Amino acid sequence: MAMNSFESSQRVRVLVLYNEAIVAAGLCAALGQQSDLELHAGAQADASGGPFDVVLCDYDTGIALAQGNASRAGKTGGEPPTLILTSLSSENAVVKAMALGVRGYLLLGSPLEDLVTGIRELAQGRRHVSQTVAHRLVESLGREALTARESEILQLLGRGLNNKSIAREMAISVGTVKTHVKAIMAKLDAHSRMHAVTVAAHRGLIALAQVPSPVAPTSDARQVARPLSQSVASLPAQRAAR
Repeated sequence: MAMNSFESSQRVRVLVLYNEAIVAAGLCAALGQQSDLELHAGAQADASGGPFDVVLCDYDTGIALAQGNASRAGKTGGEPPTLILTSLSSENAVVKAMALGVRGYLLLGSPLEDLVTGIRELAQGRRHVSQTVAHRLVESLGREALTARESEILQLLGRGLNNKSIAREMAISVGTVKTHVKAIMAKLDAHSRMHAVTVAAHRGLIALAQVPSPVAPTSDARQVARPLSQSVASLPAQRAAR
């Protein structure tokens, strides 16, 4: 059963750009039930200068379009607003997209009604984000951003490098590394290096799944490993005592 028609009698022309063709087809089929929406599955090149009111796309495509629009600012006519539909909900991903001018951001799994509302809102010149995305944006307010050097060191912390290894990797002194690590922990409100990495991963500042295994254990890792090794070594004695 179709939902209530859009208040305006004018149909909203939606360009669907998704890397996965089956997802694009599914979106067109689901949204095509709305009498006020006119769906078109196309290529990224169609988004520039095409007769569309809204572009619905995945995250990578949305970022590419936003960056292209920013580089052409003032050189072309108004580009259609972009609505990203993605599984990426980290603070870093959300803030990056909105800072580039993306007008809408919804998460996969959102109700169809929310997606339809988002398209209509963007067509009227407004923004639309999911509740989770709005929460991420609120969380980012008032936080001091990491510098480029701090972000680089944070990535190395995520790889498990200790201060000496980081200093060697970046060709800086160990003292400078310690200063940056202290600043990183303060900005992330972390009580240890490992906590800073955990917070950073949660916020999307680093992607732990994409980094190699640690080259050298950090001091925090050694502190965790030491009691574990002691517990393992004491197991035979504990069994004998029983």
